[in-house]
Amino acid sequence: MIFNVAIVEDSPEEMQRLAAYFKRYESENPDVGFKISKFTDGDEICENYQCSYDVILMDIQMKRLDGMKAAEYLRNFDDRVEIIFVTNCTQYAIGGYKVHAFNYILKPMTYAVFSAEVKRFTASIAKKKEEYILISMRNNSVRLALSEIIYVESVKHKIIFHTKD
Repeated sequence: MIFNVAIVEDSPEEMQRLAAYFKRYESENPDVGFKISKFTDGDEICENYQCSYDVILMDIQMKRLDGMKAAEYLRNFDDRVEIIFVTNCTQYAIGGYKVHAFNYILKPMTYAVFSAEVKRFTASIAKKKEEYILISMRNNSVRLALSEIIYVESVKHKIIFHTKD
């Protein structure tokens, strides 16, 4: 699965580190890919924003428009994108709740922390993108992911769903 990622970071070194981490993750996980867009300030991502990103990794302290204000602005247009703050500042963590941030990670981030976070957000995003059907059974209903269904058969007015599990 390909994920559309935006990195919003004013430090060239940190931007390079995050991009390298994404490349390394791709090489270690061939079933996952990333299309990365880079922005050096919050105002750059806000200008002509398209609701096409799956996740935004955003610094908070930037020169023109800080990450928290940028996230507030983006939430006016896109409530589905996952926002992960990657910053040196612990004092803004509570503000992340206001913009429904997926996580708040302190710099410097090691590859181990990065890898675990990517695993979490890719699973969350894949789950959101997954298509389901709702099956009514007697007094209950069950949501079944289409990707879990191997085949469906009908036997004497009963429908049987054969799934991976």
